Amino acid sequence: MSLYVADVGIVKIKPEYVEQFGYLFNGEYEKVQDSVFDVLLSEKYSDEFYEYGIKEISNWKHDDEKEEWIGKYNTSYENGIFTYGLSYNHNNARKQWFVFDFFEVLDNITEEVIFKDGWCEPM
Repeated sequence: MSLYVADVGIVKIKPEYVEQFGYLFNGEYEKVQDSVFDVLLSEKYSDEFYEYGIKEISNWKHDDEKEEWIGKYNTSYENGIFTYGLSYNHNNARKQWFVFDFFEVLDNITEEVIFKDGWCEPM
């Protein structure tokens, strides 16, 4: 049995992380210098071992799992505001680990949560 999960949200990044998060968001991993992002850049998530998709944050999408999400929460990052929409299968361990690690990092670098919502459905 699979468990499909979706998360959407809008957060304001703390000023000291705005530039570094921008590098992460745009896949410019070699420019990311702050140690708060180390877990996301570890060998565990290197391209050599990792399936492409979830690691590329700028490409995240959700599938309008809730009616009120339709046409909203397209993943973007501008002026320190990160808007995300993400859908994935919770039973894919590598994706699940990356998502958990990513949201832990995001919690640490977030100045303000503007909006946050989630959805899951076993299939």
